[in-house]
Amino acid sequence: MREPVKPVRVRGLPPIRRIASFDFTGLAIDTDGGLWGWGSALVLGDHGKGRSGAAPVRIPVPGPVLDVSGRHVIVEEGGEEGAGRGAGEDAVGSEGGWG
Repeated sequence: MREPVKPVRVRGLPPIRRIASFDFTGLAIDTDGGLWGWGSALVLGDHGKGRSGAAPVRIPVPGPVLDVSGRHVIVEEGGEEGAGRGAGEDAVGSEGGWG
């Protein structure tokens, strides 16, 4: 029988209102709708370069994040164009990196 996983504090995050995980990656939405990620550098792609996988990084998206689950992020419609992925698109690209 496997031992239960114990939660640990992720240092460097602002106040968080929602958290999700998949594989070796954690995602969180801060109280302002910002998206944060940590863990696998393969998933964080260019946003995680030069940083420890344990250190959270802010992921640019085109507007406030409404929800996150697994590999999917729902972004409020009407955010800035060109700032990241569009509303309703997967947060993780087809190659496994942030787009």
